[in-house]
Amino acid sequence: MKTGVFHDFKSKNIYHFLFSSLVSFISISIISYFTINSILSNKIETGIRSNLKQVTLSLEKSINSLNHISQQFAYEGTIVRELDELMRTEEPFLRMKLQHQFKKKLNLITFTNPDIGLTLYYFGNDQKYQFENLPVKYSFSPKKLPLFAGYYGISYYGPHESFNRLDNRYVLSALRKVDFPGRDDVYVYIEMGLQLVQNMPDRDQSKIIFPCYFG
Repeated sequence: MKTGVFHDFKSKNIYHFLFSSLVSFISISIISYFTINSILSNKIETGIRSNLKQVTLSLEKSINSLNHISQQFAYEGTIVRELDELMRTEEPFLRMKLQHQFKKKLNLITFTNPDIGLTLYYFGNDQKYQFENLPVKYSFSPKKLPLFAGYYGISYYGPHESFNRLDNRYVLSALRKVDFPGRDDVYVYIEMGLQLVQNMPDRDQSKIIFPCYFG
């Protein structure tokens, strides 16, 4: 009789121990899951905020650069005077000479600003472009571009695929009205390379770090 009571007592203790161990394991697993999930969520949120800040700074820098550089092409000065003289010249040899000098000056400006890509003058009434520094895609048309922001005399577009025939990267671009004598349809179009989201942590990266906590 005593042996049976002892056996029952021992069995109850084993069951109690197993039950307690199982509850403890489940509790620890649940706490660990939510703790790790919280850490990963905070890490992802921090990464996203940091990346968005970098994107914002990159956009601001690009817009400021496009604004500054486009002014050199658009406002009254040597460039605009030479463009006016070139457009009014009909004698072939002199026109070719002026065109060479003009493009040389344009190339100098773009060369000293390495972030600048495709640059050209666009004539709205004719829907044609001239004096491009790089090969242009046949589909070029400012009307196709997604407007990012617009101010008096200048519009910013993008991010969009470059109109450079040799480059399909995404860019930010600007179309600024040129202070051109006798015409109000002359614009300078400039593209600038834009590096956006990089190294942003995501759910796939989290799976690699802690694969057992994701389905």
